[in-house]
Amino acid sequence: MNCSLGNMLGRRMAINPDGLSLDLQFADDKTLTARRGPTPVFTRASTATFVGSNGIIQSAAINEARFDHDSANLASKGLLIEESRTNLCLQSNAFSTSPWGNINSVCAVSQNQTGPDGVTNSAWTFTDDSATNTEGRYLTASLTSGVAYSFSIFVKKTTGTPTTYPAIWLARSGVFGGCVINTTAGTATPITVFATGTIISTTASVVDFGNFWKVTSFITPTATGSWEISVSPSGNGSGTGVMDGTTTGSAVFWGAQLEAGAFATSYIPTTTAALTRSADVCTITGGDFTGFYNQSEGTMLANAFTPASGDRTVLSADDNTANEMIRIRTEGTNPLFKVTDGGSEVVAIDAGTVVANTAFKLAGAYKLNDFASSINGGAAVTDTSGTIPTVDRMRIGVGQGGNTMCGCISAIRYFKKRVADAKLQALTT
Repeated sequence: MNCSLGNMLGRRMAINPDGLSLDLQFADDKTLTARRGPTPVFTRASTATFVGSNGIIQSAAINEARFDHDSANLASKGLLIEESRTNLCLQSNAFSTSPWGNINSVCAVSQNQTGPDGVTNSAWTFTDDSATNTEGRYLTASLTSGVAYSFSIFVKKTTGTPTTYPAIWLARSGVFGGCVINTTAGTATPITVFATGTIISTTASVVDFGNFWKVTSFITPTATGSWEISVSPSGNGSGTGVMDGTTTGSAVFWGAQLEAGAFATSYIPTTTAALTRSADVCTITGGDFTGFYNQSEGTMLANAFTPASGDRTVLSADDNTANEMIRIRTEGTNPLFKVTDGGSEVVAIDAGTVVANTAFKLAGAYKLNDFASSINGGAAVTDTSGTIPTVDRMRIGVGQGGNTMCGCISAIRYFKKRVADAKLQALTT
């Protein structure tokens, strides 16, 4: 009988030599249920939007995990984890409703196009019929000087050479910042010249959303107070970043969002008041944690992407304080494996480079005086000095002190052994 038990244990070790004890395949399985190990607990105190498998923006209920997709090719991106954000644009998709008002003369708006939410007549056609005035719709919001804001909106794609270039911008007391949009090429050129006033530094980005572009203008206000948030169907006819009001034409818009932050997050629909989307929280604690985790040695692996802006923790084990932590995270474009014990950071391995919103595989292995990290198949970077913290929980997509990843996790794996450097490299390939 003992011999049989020994043979059985031997077979198990041969099948799972590195002690894989947690295997979460969020992108492939589109569920929190683990293939091996415990299922995480997920909470979020509000509803939230995401892109479904059909490429359409839809809503998730309170405490419902979001498994996001690429709206252009429908590829599954995994579990979406975002920090709390507030949309400051009231009536975010009701451009004919107060507090939206006309820029200069009347800009005709009609809700007559299918939007990125798949709803018939949810998107709006803006028509500028004046060759002497910039027309569009605007509202005001109170902004803070020196704070980075992201102003985003969905603009319908067109074919051929555009005869009109839509524009979005923020303005206050003759100070402007924003971008002009090429609806065919999917590019956004920062506004460089306005008819009157001063241009402040602006950058912009465009994301493919199937039949729409999600265009975001990033701007840091130069004064605290009321700023105008404007949307126009027609900027300069050359699309060179000039807003001069000398062109006419129409464009289709959907879902305006202004949020404090250096990058845009998922759409937050509003009506008569600003609305806050709560943070996503995903954890493994208690007996579930102790059942798969090894305090003395182990290896953690995450396949994910972050905005590469600020500090973004993808995977963390800690004791609910900043004194005992093991973390996989990005700091700007640096992918880091960090270990803190007794309140002191004992390991900080920079494994290479990450690119904003581009998937990476990052692994970290730990054992007393024996640490290593690898990213995307790169050679393991090691550290031979450091102690091991005592931890009691795992946080997915956030660290003990915050630093939410604001991206998607495709997969997480944890091994009860400090795998060899060659194996660590192979895991991230």
